[in-house]
Amino acid sequence: MEYIDKTSSENTGGGCWVDFIHLKDGRVIGLNDECVVLYDSMEEFWECGTKDRPSFAIPPKRMTEVEMKALADVAANEAIRHIQDKLGIASGDFAGLYFCDVRWDRLLNILSGYICAEIVEGKR
Repeated sequence: MEYIDKTSSENTGGGCWVDFIHLKDGRVIGLNDECVVLYDSMEEFWECGTKDRPSFAIPPKRMTEVEMKALADVAANEAIRHIQDKLGIASGDFAGLYFCDVRWDRLLNILSGYICAEIVEGKR
């Protein structure tokens, strides 16, 4: 690799992990799931000063409609399983009858709408 000396990872506290790309010129790129920041050195990173540094936020991955439907399906099944557990119901036979195609589709549409709204709200 032309510019990279090594890579490392550090637990910065509270379970927050940061991956580092150590450049051959001594600078360090810190990377987590939210942002990328360029530091003059690892020492500068650990100083935690308020100096302006080159950085950019990593935008959240867009969720496709198929992924939203899949998440809604998992959530609906989990909710039904939770209700059955609380009621002491061992079989899902009645739930299969109750949530016929139309009711199941409506439930998934409601949950998909909620997922989409959460995504939009989180971008503000």
